[in-house]
Amino acid sequence: MTQQVSRRLFIAGASFTGLASTSTYSEASSRSGRISVPFHLNPRRKLAPFGSSVSSAIVHYNRASPNVGTAGLLLEDGLEEAVALGFKTIIDMRGGDENGVAEESGKAKRLGIPRFHLPITTKMIDQDLITRFASIVEDLDQHPVLAHCVSANRVSGMWALYRARCGVDPIVALEEARACGLTSREPAIREMLKLPPA
Repeated sequence: MTQQVSRRLFIAGASFTGLASTSTYSEASSRSGRISVPFHLNPRRKLAPFGSSVSSAIVHYNRASPNVGTAGLLLEDGLEEAVALGFKTIIDMRGGDENGVAEESGKAKRLGIPRFHLPITTKMIDQDLITRFASIVEDLDQHPVLAHCVSANRVSGMWALYRARCGVDPIVALEEARACGLTSREPAIREMLKLPPA
């Protein structure tokens, strides 16, 4: 059920009153009374950097939540940059035979950063991969997490499916994924979320 609620917004000293829609997402959150783990704020822990660009070596970066960053390709010094930015865990969603996967694995070992390989090689994402992704991003000891592929498209699709599994309205999950870089995989993600074609 969607409700209209009056909201007061303060921008640069000006006050605006308007209507805002509360979604199934906020209703699901209020029912459980809990915030999803990737959205927990802990003042003693470093958060994923805010913004849409953190380094020229980390392509298509976006912060999906305070504890999860998404990206495309990590260029030559991208893994070192991620560590310098405070990321504690890397999730690589490229296929095992894609360029740079083996090199990144070796570099992660040398740097001492946990790296999980969750290869997405088809348009449809396996439910087991979603479960594995959830177990990583919901583990506070892994935060902040940087999940990447080549273009951020696979990672964004995974984010949508994960968020929907958490109880977020599928259209809101899709919008979050678009903000992280979902493009060509959107038709398959819509199908998995049981949403009509665009």
